[in-house]
Amino acid sequence: MTAPNSEHQISLSVRSMEVEKIIDPKKKVINQAYKAAKYRFLRSLALERRADLMNGGLSSPQIARMQRGLGPVPRGKVWAVHHVIPRRISARMADANASENLCLLRRSTHRKMHDYIDPQIEGMKPGQTRTIKFPQPNSPFYPVTLKQMKKQLSTAKQEDDRKTSSTRRFPSIAASAAGSWKAALPRLLLFETKQL
Repeated sequence: MTAPNSEHQISLSVRSMEVEKIIDPKKKVINQAYKAAKYRFLRSLALERRADLMNGGLSSPQIARMQRGLGPVPRGKVWAVHHVIPRRISARMADANASENLCLLRRSTHRKMHDYIDPQIEGMKPGQTRTIKFPQPNSPFYPVTLKQMKKQLSTAKQEDDRKTSSTRRFPSIAASAAGSWKAALPRLLLFETKQL
């Protein structure tokens, strides 16, 4: 695998957010909505970020598959489309499947993301609110290896913990941090989340 483009360094941050589980949809509804969103996301990524995909190690035939709305490799053996904020705690399916909430990453990295998130949301019932830490790649394409991701996740979690402890001591910093977070990802506000 070649290194990602040095102009656009791939990184990961951890955001503490208060979320409320709004819906508990049927699995069939979730899968139908996701299939259409995945198709649009992969096509868009292949057409708009070809250079990033090539620098991240994808070949021209793999990108051609994505332009047809398919995964870069048949049956998702290597790559997966990840929901940054899980579908299970989203206000609406359209919000969960918005392209701003999707990310293409390696299957092993995808499992590690869910190993980090799932225990935090396990057992949530509709209407229940909980503060959760979400790992968030800075790009819709996150080609790093599992080893690189673990290192970035550890560093990002420490940084988030440091920010969280400083905002408890300085509430005005928390207010300005929340404002910048909302400005950076306006569509994710549809998830009825709050930056802590």
